[in-house]
Amino acid sequence: MPQQLAHVSYVLSDQEQVVHRGADYAFISQPFLEPQNLIAIAAVIACIAAVIFVSHKWAWLRDRVRYFRGRARSYQDFVPWVLRFSLGVALIGAGSQQALISPAVQNQPTWATFQLILGFLLITGFLLTPTTIAAIVLSLGALVFNPELLNNLEIIGALLALCLLGQAKPGLDDLIGMPIFSASDKARSWMPFILRLSLGTSLVIMAITEKLLNPHLFGAVVETYNLTSYLPFSTGMWVASATLIELCLGLALLLGLHTRVVSTLSFLVLGLTFFFFGEQVYAHVTIFGTLFVLMVTGGGTLSIDEIYARRRQHT
Repeated sequence: MPQQLAHVSYVLSDQEQVVHRGADYAFISQPFLEPQNLIAIAAVIACIAAVIFVSHKWAWLRDRVRYFRGRARSYQDFVPWVLRFSLGVALIGAGSQQALISPAVQNQPTWATFQLILGFLLITGFLLTPTTIAAIVLSLGALVFNPELLNNLEIIGALLALCLLGQAKPGLDDLIGMPIFSASDKARSWMPFILRLSLGTSLVIMAITEKLLNPHLFGAVVETYNLTSYLPFSTGMWVASATLIELCLGLALLLGLHTRVVSTLSFLVLGLTFFFFGEQVYAHVTIFGTLFVLMVTGGGTLSIDEIYARRRQHT
């Protein structure tokens, strides 16, 4: 187990993490034995089933979905810029706070200036190919020495996706005609898969390490921010629900199941946690950028969405 758990460390001190660390399966399973919680879970499942049923039967909603898919294709040209901007802000934020890649790895002044430079170069679009490669090397090196950064795999995924896309516009490289690495169309088609794999894995790891295996850690977060006042469930129910939601969203992204819908839901869920906990913007901006890109691209290669799409074409 890493010394710190990345996203929990954003809102809990090191001492609090030590105090609340450890598995407690009785605590996390108890909510599922209480009738009122089972009723609430059944109601949520019924609502989801009703929405799915209506979405297949309501012609107006089906038309809106088709329209969204069509418009999303026209946003493809913005994907590299969204990735560049979110990665640039993340690196500048980490550098300005003397963190390494993530707020979980603090007090790293040695890498601060380097991250600031990389962030500005990504945003301005100057020397994109060497900058992206340097950022990938930095992120992989940081991961080797700081395993808690497994919870931030979406950063590495976004950098790899950006490298594959190889689009300089808008940016200084495009304005001055600087050469840039450009992968083949077949290689670029793997971009959504890389984003799904990295972010989905991060969500699953967070659900397991920060909640399932250490439920009192997230329980401390719930109590610190008095989340039970917003929804009147027990702390254990909050932890159990958050674990299930994070696991389901992460697995759905990994499988490429209803990727655009899942990305939208993930955006909303993670957005709420961002505002509730008052976390640093740079700690989440790459996640939001990745989710926006997946809303545009859909599941892509090796996804259940792609299998369904091919079946629709043949019927």
